[in-house]
Amino acid sequence: MTLNPFIYNPQQALAAGQSGFITDSGAYVVTITDARFRVQPSGAKSMELSIETEEGRKAQYLHLYHEKKDGTANPYGLHLIHALMGCMGVRQLHPPTHPGGPVSEFIGKKVGLMLQKTLKTRADGKETYRLDIILPFFAQTRQTLREKLDGQTARDVDNRLASLKDKDERTLLPLHTPSFNDAIPF
Repeated sequence: MTLNPFIYNPQQALAAGQSGFITDSGAYVVTITDARFRVQPSGAKSMELSIETEEGRKAQYLHLYHEKKDGTANPYGLHLIHALMGCMGVRQLHPPTHPGGPVSEFIGKKVGLMLQKTLKTRADGKETYRLDIILPFFAQTRQTLREKLDGQTARDVDNRLASLKDKDERTLLPLHTPSFNDAIPF
């Protein structure tokens, strides 16, 4: 067996021990690698994004819920989708040609995203997390859409980042519920 020589690569050296996924709340400049409209089992509708940072860290299953299960609009998700469109210069999104098809207008676009980590408890009691998009911004300038339109310098991202914390939605599950038989001393 012949081995090729290893040539030191500083980027690979710094990546040692690092996750290939985004695992922390923060502000990231990303490229959207996938975007699809989804219908959840509950009937709610969302846009699902997959992203990759400039350093190669990824996040998947970022949902922007734009329609509630009862068919009414979800303003929070709609606002985020429109803010993304504004930050990326996308004027119109065309519905995919088939359910779950790609939203081609977003794929390959670069944008800044402030992400918040939410700690969760799965049904089996194990802990997990999800990342939520809380603020899009222009990748090149770090300006929010409002700052850009008002001709202001970028401040909102750094101001919000200074107080950004993980959300904790974990539930404590009882480890053991005593039964009648546990009370019998023999």
